[in-house]
Amino acid sequence: MYPPNGSDSNLDTPSLSLVQEGIESALSLVGVGVWEYLLPDNLFSCSDGFYQLVGVDPAIGRRLNDFWPGRVHPEDQARRDVAYTDFLQGLTSIYEETYRVRHENGKWISVLARARWVSRSDARPGRCVLGYVIDVTARSADIDRLRAREERFRMSVSALHGVVYDLDLRTQNSERHGLRRMLGYDLLEGNDGYGGWLSIVHPEDVGRLTAKVDACRLSGASFEVTYRVRHQDGRWRHVRQRGTYLLGHDGKPIRAFGVIEDITDSEAQREQLQMQAAIIERMSEGVMLVDCDGMILFANPALEKMFGYGPGQMNGMSTASLSFRSAEEFDGLLRSVFAGTENDRISIIDLEGRRRDNSMCPVQGCFSSMQLGNRRCVVAVLTDIAERKQLERELMQVATRVQQRIGGHLHEGLGQQLAGIAMMLQGVGQRAGTASLRAEVDEIVALLNSAIGSTRTLARGLSPVGPSLQGLTEGFEELVNQVHERYGIRVQMALDLPPELLLDENAATNLFRIAQEAVLNSARHADAEKISLRLLVADSDLELLVIDDGKGFDPLEVARGGTGLRIMRFRAQLVGGYLAVESRPGAGTTLRCRCPVNASREVA
Repeated sequence: MYPPNGSDSNLDTPSLSLVQEGIESALSLVGVGVWEYLLPDNLFSCSDGFYQLVGVDPAIGRRLNDFWPGRVHPEDQARRDVAYTDFLQGLTSIYEETYRVRHENGKWISVLARARWVSRSDARPGRCVLGYVIDVTARSADIDRLRAREERFRMSVSALHGVVYDLDLRTQNSERHGLRRMLGYDLLEGNDGYGGWLSIVHPEDVGRLTAKVDACRLSGASFEVTYRVRHQDGRWRHVRQRGTYLLGHDGKPIRAFGVIEDITDSEAQREQLQMQAAIIERMSEGVMLVDCDGMILFANPALEKMFGYGPGQMNGMSTASLSFRSAEEFDGLLRSVFAGTENDRISIIDLEGRRRDNSMCPVQGCFSSMQLGNRRCVVAVLTDIAERKQLERELMQVATRVQQRIGGHLHEGLGQQLAGIAMMLQGVGQRAGTASLRAEVDEIVALLNSAIGSTRTLARGLSPVGPSLQGLTEGFEELVNQVHERYGIRVQMALDLPPELLLDENAATNLFRIAQEAVLNSARHADAEKISLRLLVADSDLELLVIDDGKGFDPLEVARGGTGLRIMRFRAQLVGGYLAVESRPGAGTTLRCRCPVNASREVA
């Protein structure tokens, strides 16, 4: 370091008077420049290493005025001058400063300049400043990198919802970052070998924690353990601790590092999931999770028992193996289930399942959607309804046969008889001698014709449609007209059926009854403005669709007490099909009934 004015008053002095030539050479080799400043003589001299530090030939450097000050970085100049002036004025006993100087190659290097007062070696009056300058560029870069790493570490710690700890096992001194944020403590005190940490560990967990940690300490192995600690507010929190060790020269741990995370929320979720799993395991209803390909991802014990499989045997099976339907028909069913559970809707379908021994297992399925990662799956809750179905099937078959028989008797018997009586009376009236008698006969004939109309209407109500396309069309058109006249709602009807389609009377009647119940429910209860009625052939099935834009409902609630829906499902079962109701509050309702028609088709 030059004096403040930057002058060199002893340019002819080639070396330091206090440093021998051998020492000077050694210092030059390690990149250290030594300088000496004599007061009151104002004489300054330095070693060759002083110039070589910045890549300048010593002979050239000694001939340059203001050699050193002219190389100091402008941003560091003022700070360097203030520190050196304070030292010369006795405000500080030692001068030490780090700053940048320009190397001969144009780059800036960092140097450390250090000096102190010493006695003059020539015994003359005055004082002497002896100092050195060393290149610390590499060290400064290391410090910058270290500071950057420390800053990243601090940022990581601040982002971590936990405690990062560093425990010196020799002194028991500990550093914990994030302690206040996670647990509310500023400091933990104690000489328990854990830096006071055991003071907040739950008494029931202390033994397990210390046994785990002490065992790993002996071997220097990493560990992970979960336990409970007390928050500053008194609550117990669940934490997970991961730790590792720094080993000394003797192979024994000297420092412990680790992270302690608060897992209370995740632990509560885990316990809730365990409770839900236990409930599902103990449910009497069968539960399964199905992906979009129809693969069973999970089946509870009740479902396995329902279908005759052992524990875990249903996982990975295709749901098609639980159905008697053909591959094409089952694909249609699977698409209906996934379509019926979109937008958080719930779909309820009565199905005829197939057990492992190929026996029939009638079930009612409640289907809802679930997102599993990036896949949409369906959760199915299945209830065995075999006994109920058998009884209801028998009752429905009896009722249908009675209705059809009564309708036939009314139409073919009573209706024809009344028509014959009316014709006979018309003949009698034509032969009547007086006008008054003819008028009375005409009035009786009018009453009979009215009775005939009522009889035919009643007969159509009991047996409303014929099995042909024309019979279906006439029945559905009358239903549409009836809804418009009674409720003022126009039903959009589309019958997309092949001309050769011919159903048996039982199938035609049950499909019409399902459509009638669904359309009337939409008109009466749904506050719908639009109702769509469609009957079409889809794949190998006949599909009936009734769609409204009404207020919708919760299918689960209606399934518990809705007689109308139950009857519609029974009718769908009678024709070998199924009925799905897709709805949720505020989203309208779609009723979908599919039944096989390939056996009922006749080509003209």
